[in-house]
Amino acid sequence: MKRGMILLLIYFLASTVSASPVDVAREYAIAGEIEKAYAVLEDYFYEATDEHNQMRAISCMVEITVRAPEQKNAMKYFIERAVSLYPNVDGDNKAMLGFHIAKRYCLLGDYKKSQSFLSKSIPEVADSKWKWHMLYQVGYNYYLQGKYKEAATEFQELRELEQEKWADMSVLDMQQLATHFQLKEWPKVIKLGLDAIDRNLSDSRMLMVLDWVSESYYQVGDFVSAMYMYEEYIKLHKKKYPQAEGLVKDKRKYILDRYKTLRSEWQASQDEFVGDGSLLDLGFAESKDEIATDIASEQNHPGDQAKAITETKPQSSGESVDKDEEPAGLQTYWYLFTVALLIVALTITLIIKGKALTNAKQGKIK
Repeated sequence: MKRGMILLLIYFLASTVSASPVDVAREYAIAGEIEKAYAVLEDYFYEATDEHNQMRAISCMVEITVRAPEQKNAMKYFIERAVSLYPNVDGDNKAMLGFHIAKRYCLLGDYKKSQSFLSKSIPEVADSKWKWHMLYQVGYNYYLQGKYKEAATEFQELRELEQEKWADMSVLDMQQLATHFQLKEWPKVIKLGLDAIDRNLSDSRMLMVLDWVSESYYQVGDFVSAMYMYEEYIKLHKKKYPQAEGLVKDKRKYILDRYKTLRSEWQASQDEFVGDGSLLDLGFAESKDEIATDIASEQNHPGDQAKAITETKPQSSGESVDKDEEPAGLQTYWYLFTVALLIVALTITLIIKGKALTNAKQGKIK
């Protein structure tokens, strides 16, 4: 009896304890009552006596744009309320709020307002750690609008800044690669991609890099390197997705078709095909004859990382291989052929000299 009364008292006390404003706002957001959620958080923000609690209120406002059932409406309401709060915030909290306002404009497709807000707010947060993210958003806005040259300039300037521990350089690496790929600046994609491959990338990001770099090698006419990169892509793809289905399976088939096309083109340009055919053992091709089939047309799939992988043939000027320069594989062939001739000539010379010496010795004996 006494134990039951104690448990009842504990339950009563627990039920009378008020939930935190953040928890209340989350419940409102999940129920779809966005205005009530933000009203609770605004009160919490203005009543906060320190930057930490203000940061909690701002973070929860951002979180609601993800938790709410209708995210688009939640983002619009967030922008409306956050813009009114912005003049009353200082330091890192001001920079964080400014970044998320600009990002929500971007997510809603209003790049001009996002860019305008960033231009106004970046000078106000010069010493904040969030400045790096705001500058990244400037370049990303350009990228999403298809203004790749402007995006490339912003990303390069961002890379040259002194970085702190909070700067997500792996994200910048990937975005720079995607930007130069869209600009068809193949040598830059190859250089940045090879640097990225040397880092500890996740499998998903490594697949993207291998895809871009292999296509770039193809575009500059280096078929051997392109095939090698495609082989690495397919091996990693099979490891990451052993039971590929749907779009993932389509993507792997698309890359394999690209690989087969490269092998066919390479065979057609060489007297002897150099390669071990290692992909024949991966279980993708039906037969060896299928590998030699020239793919007349190829189809892009929705899973492509950059907007679309270009279907143009290798260029022969500018950034690509010089017209008068022999392909690397052909140079290797002639080198091996010359060495073989020298070995044959040397062998014949030694045989002739050996016979002459034998005859001389036999003459002396007689």
